[in-house]
Amino acid sequence: MIDHLELQTRRITEAVAFFRDVLGAEASDLIQMLTRTQDTLGALQDADTASQVVGKTLRRIEKKAGTHNPVVAAYLTMRQDEMRNLHECFPPLFDALVSAETRQHIG
Repeated sequence: MIDHLELQTRRITEAVAFFRDVLGAEASDLIQMLTRTQDTLGALQDADTASQVVGKTLRRIEKKAGTHNPVVAAYLTMRQDEMRNLHECFPPLFDALVSAETRQHIG
C-alpha cells in the first residue's frame, strides 16, 4: 500500500515538473512538497520492509539456535522506532499538501 502511494506521488511530481512552465513559479513549491512526501513514503516503506524481514530472521535465529541475538534485536528496534517517527511526520506533510492554501497557491 505504501509503495503504491509513493509511486503515485512520484508520478504526480513528474507531471507537475513536466508542466512547470505552464504552472509558473508555484510549481517549484509544489514539487518540493511532493518530493518530501515521496521521500517520507519511501523511507517508511523501507523501514517497514526491513522490520518485517529482520523480524522473521530474528525469530528464525531464536528458534534454530535457541538464543536471543541482541544485535539483530537492536537493529529491529531501531527500524521500528524509525517507522513510528515517520508515521508521526507524515500527517503534517500530507495535510500541507492537500490544504486549501496549497490549492490556492497553485490554482
